[in-house]
Amino acid sequence: MVGKQKVANSPKQNDSKEKEKQLRDKNAPKIPINAYQRYVTHRLKESPSKKFGTSREAMANFAAEWGAMEPQNKKPFFDEYIAERSEYSKKMEDYKKTDDYKAFQMQKSAKRLKLTKGHSTIAGHHRPLHLPPNVKQIFSREFLEYNKSQEKSMRDTRAQISEVESQIELLDQNIASLNDQMRAVQSATRADEAAIAQMGDKMQRWCRIVREALGMDTDASLEAVIEGAERLMDERNDAGGSEMQRARASLQQAMRKAAEETGQKK
Repeated sequence: MVGKQKVANSPKQNDSKEKEKQLRDKNAPKIPINAYQRYVTHRLKESPSKKFGTSREAMANFAAEWGAMEPQNKKPFFDEYIAERSEYSKKMEDYKKTDDYKAFQMQKSAKRLKLTKGHSTIAGHHRPLHLPPNVKQIFSREFLEYNKSQEKSMRDTRAQISEVESQIELLDQNIASLNDQMRAVQSATRADEAAIAQMGDKMQRWCRIVREALGMDTDASLEAVIEGAERLMDERNDAGGSEMQRARASLQQAMRKAAEETGQKK
C-alpha cells in the first residue's frame, strides 16, 4: 500500500498564511455599526437568539424583519448611526494629527512591503497585489465611506419620493374638491334654467291675460279676467317674494285702469 504523500501548499493557502491577521489600530476611534447591525443588536437584547433556534435562523429572521420594515420604523436606527458616524468623522480627523496614527501608518506600510516581497517569491503566482481602481475592499475605510454616501443617496431619494407622493395626494384632493364644486355649480345652473323656463311660461300667460284685458269689447266681463289674474298671482305668492307682490299690485292697478278706460268708451 502506497503511503500518503504530503501535498504542497497551494498558492491560495500560502496567500492566506501571509495575510494571517489584518492589522488594527487599537488607538483609533471605534467605527460605529450601521443601522441594520443596530437593529440586530436591539432584537437580540429584546429576544435572545435561542428563541429562534440556531444563530443562523435568528439572523435570517432578523434580516426578513428588516427587509419588511417601513422606512419610518427604520429611521431611528439610521438617525442613531448617522449621529455616531458624524461624531466618528470628527474624532478621526483629530486622530490623524496624532503620533499614534503616524506610527500605525508606518507599521502598515512595513507589512505591505513584506507582503509584496512574499508575492514575488511565489512561483507561478501572478495575482496583482492591488485591486483594480474601481474595486473597493470590503470593510476598508474607502468602502465604509462609499457605503455612507450610498445610504445618504438612498435617504435623499426616499425623501424626494415621499415629497412627490404627498404632492400627488394633495393634487388628488384638490381635483376631487374641484369636481364636487363643478357638480354643485352644474346642479345650480340646471335649477336656474328650470326656474327661468317656468318664469318665461308664466310671463307668457300674463301677457295673454293683459292682451285679453286691453283688447276686450264693451260686453266682456273684466271681473272674470281680473279673477284669473289674481289666481295666477296667488300661485306665485305661495312661493313668497316681495317683488312678486309688487308686480301683482302693479298689474291689478293696470287692470283697473284698463277697465276704467273701457267703461269710459262704453
